[in-house]
Amino acid sequence: MNAPGSWRDTVMILGIPVDRVGMAAATERIFALVAARRQAPEQPPALVATVNVDFLVNAQAWRSGAPPRHPALLAALRQAELVTADGMPVVWLSRLLGSPLPGRVPGADLVPALAAACAARGRSLYFLGGRGDTGRRAAERLRARHPALRIAGIDAPVIPADGSPEAIAREDAPVVDRINASGADILLVGLGNPKQELWFRRNRPKLRVPVVMGVGGTFAFITGDVARAPGWMQAAGLEWLFRIWAEPGRLWKRYGLGLLKFNLMAVPAVAAHFRALLAQRLAPRHPAALELAEFAVGARRIAWATLPEAFTDAGRAAAEAARRATAGTDALILDFGRTRLVDAASLAFLTDWVGDRAAQAAPPLLTGVSPGLDRQFQSNRAADLLAPFTTAGYPELVARLASQLGVAPDGLPNLKHSKPL
Repeated sequence: MNAPGSWRDTVMILGIPVDRVGMAAATERIFALVAARRQAPEQPPALVATVNVDFLVNAQAWRSGAPPRHPALLAALRQAELVTADGMPVVWLSRLLGSPLPGRVPGADLVPALAAACAARGRSLYFLGGRGDTGRRAAERLRARHPALRIAGIDAPVIPADGSPEAIAREDAPVVDRINASGADILLVGLGNPKQELWFRRNRPKLRVPVVMGVGGTFAFITGDVARAPGWMQAAGLEWLFRIWAEPGRLWKRYGLGLLKFNLMAVPAVAAHFRALLAQRLAPRHPAALELAEFAVGARRIAWATLPEAFTDAGRAAAEAARRATAGTDALILDFGRTRLVDAASLAFLTDWVGDRAAQAAPPLLTGVSPGLDRQFQSNRAADLLAPFTTAGYPELVARLASQLGVAPDGLPNLKHSKPL
């Protein structure tokens, strides 16, 4: 749950909010999470995820409207406290959706940056996973670069991929105990996607480390067992092509088919965005500003926010002000009756706002969602986050609002006609 004003600046990328941060900002965010968890040790660990095409195609079905391919992975990524764009296709898609990310923040670069910062700040790292002794050699190489770096632990256990929940819990318990006993500040989990995120998800309540970061094959990059692409290929977003060339037998399917599925997933989202953008620009009909009204039912306050025709970065300040202003209300109605376009960053803001209200037991109600707007939500894989709160029309809105407030429907004011239009 977010405190007023503390929400993240994210972009919705196929159902996953990705933070608009660069390398320096991501590093600072991680240390802020460590400090916050040290001050409130009863809080569960924060998760940091570096998302690339592989994450997206593992989590979501390629066809829009189909159930997620891996619901547990999708839930873990949506609940992560920091998500960075590891792959350049993720950055390209953000640009096509009108909400550009500042660039890649890959785990292979973020872990060395964290190691340098940990050495300077007296924080410690724990290395979990990696093939054979890769984790140990990665830790040694980083400590050779930064002699002051504190290594809290190195562990490469066999992590079960399947079995009964009881058997898996027995296998996980000694690993969790060793991590907790180490006093580590940041746990680096190199088990690969989705295994590392699922390991974190099932062990999160028992872990006492402030921050957990899934790093995939980063340990092998640090040791040099796996070569990085030349700098120019990384800058051009072609590292995936270098990886296929270097290990065609192992990676052609992962990258080739993965990119094909990613494109099949991305095209509907991009098409829906440009269709809405074109329609809004060719025939603007309504005022640009968000409008906010408030009503009283006895001692209870109802806020009604009418969103602008184009809900984009340009109107974010007004949306943030409305979010602060309505934080203490007993009910919130978000009216999309005049909205044609919601860009990817505003969609992420919207789902965060909705989720935050729901977590406070004051879920909002959405009204006026047109078929075109619903297509935008569906194609960017966010419709499931909004559907439980979306009403089919004014009668349903009144009925659900009355139930939420514990009053009779005829005890509500005529919101439809008394709100500003």
